[in-house]
Amino acid sequence: MKNDQVPISATHHFINEIRMKKVVGSYRIAHATVTFVRRLIATRKWNNVDNLIAMLQAECRLLSECLPNQLIVPNMIKRILKMIRDEVLRQPNAVEREQHLNESLQKLWTGDTGDQELATSREWKTSIVENVGELLAELETCGDNIAAQAEQHVRAGDTVVTIGWSKTVEAFLRAAASRQRFRLLVVECAPRNTGRLLVEALKNCKNIHCRLIADSAAFSTMPQASKVIIGTEQVLANGSLRAIAGTYSLCLSAHHFRVPVIVCSPFYKLTPLFLSEDDQERFNELRSPMELVPFSNAITIGRLQIYNPAYDLVPPDLITLLITNVSGNAPSYIYRLINELYHAKDTSFAAAGLS
Repeated sequence: MKNDQVPISATHHFINEIRMKKVVGSYRIAHATVTFVRRLIATRKWNNVDNLIAMLQAECRLLSECLPNQLIVPNMIKRILKMIRDEVLRQPNAVEREQHLNESLQKLWTGDTGDQELATSREWKTSIVENVGELLAELETCGDNIAAQAEQHVRAGDTVVTIGWSKTVEAFLRAAASRQRFRLLVVECAPRNTGRLLVEALKNCKNIHCRLIADSAAFSTMPQASKVIIGTEQVLANGSLRAIAGTYSLCLSAHHFRVPVIVCSPFYKLTPLFLSEDDQERFNELRSPMELVPFSNAITIGRLQIYNPAYDLVPPDLITLLITNVSGNAPSYIYRLINELYHAKDTSFAAAGLS
């Protein structure tokens, strides 16, 4: 087998790993994507930075088409592309060359650079692989960095409401409970009832008085709440959330009673896309209706169509604060964070590929 065929088979293997649910969870998918891209950079042949960027953009398009609901996968590839572009600009006189050569990476690499030539392909590969390794280290610590901010937002005697189960939110609540005592109301999040998992995980925390409530009771219990703390699947470019079904009604209840809503989200969930709830094919994922109605009742139901959406779109005006691994920000500031994480050229080509 030729060397340039190895990454192609690795791409198919990576896609199958995600599709077959062998890699589940936002963090594990992000970590697997970065590891895959690092191996791709190290094994596939490329002669210059322009070739590498084109190769990764092609991989990003392919993975976006094959895994349309896994937005974290293209997020991490775009993040690595931004790191590569930043590495180019860190070379001696790179900014002047980029301006002089009309911002063309190809000319920046192949043009007349005089006595100060850019690094060789091998040096580039070593430098980029090291940078991707630093990104992996950042991934591993982002959950702890979010949890470290818990003391600023949860006070003694607070009544906190959350929904379902999120590892990030669990770590955040554990960190808050290390210093103060508070009450936690967990919305069950039917039909999967993931809220029970969080209650089970926190039952041994002495400083958390935890209680499970039904989805239908979220509105009636909201006047007791001091704040709502939730996780999310993705944070979109306008500050809205792609969150588990039931989150929208919870945030709407909080908005009605003027209860602040705090969202815990690692940087890899910040997505440079604008999605609408009207475009359910791109935004949502329909799960089996058997979660709602047993198959044994199919005869009595007749031709009734049952939809079981996985996600809600939560508009930014229902969100008070978004906590990332760096700091807490208002939803209106998300565009600045996205500009720091991704390059405009990489977000524009991705948008064109999805349209």
